[in-house]
Amino acid sequence: MPETGDKMKDPEFMELKRRFLLGIGIIVLFAIPSFFIIHNKLLTPQSTILEKIQKEESITLLIIQKKCADCKEVQKQLKKEKIDYLSLNQDTDKNYQKILRVLNINPKEIHPPTIVRIQEGKTTSIFQDMDEEELELYIKNYQLENQ
Repeated sequence: MPETGDKMKDPEFMELKRRFLLGIGIIVLFAIPSFFIIHNKLLTPQSTILEKIQKEESITLLIIQKKCADCKEVQKQLKKEKIDYLSLNQDTDKNYQKILRVLNINPKEIHPPTIVRIQEGKTTSIFQDMDEEELELYIKNYQLENQ
C-alpha cells in the first residue's frame, strides 16, 4: 500500500488535482460576475423615474434639495394645484446623476427647485428660479393639470 507521501507524487493524482483546481478557478471566474449581474438587475430596485423614462411616459419631475425652503414651497403649490409629479432629491437620490445623464441635462445647470417636463421619455422643458406667479403661468402654459 502506497504511503500518503508517495500518493502526492503520483502523476495521475497530480493531474486530477490540477484539473480540480482549474475547474474551481473557472467556476469562481464565472460565478463572481454572474453574482454582480444578478444583484444589479434583479435585486436592486430600479428608480421609478428611470423606468418611466425608459417606457417613454410623460412625467413632471421636480428636482429638490434636502434643506431648500423654496423647494418646499414649490411642492406645496404643486400639491395645491393637484399636479402629479415625481421628486428627485439632488442630495440623496443615488440615481440623480444617471437620470440627468439619460435626460441629457448638465448637473451644473440645475438649481433646485427645478421642474423638468418629460414627454415620451424626452426632456421638453426645464423651469427654475421661479416665483409663485411664474409657477402658475408655467402650470397653465404646459398644461400640467393632473398628468
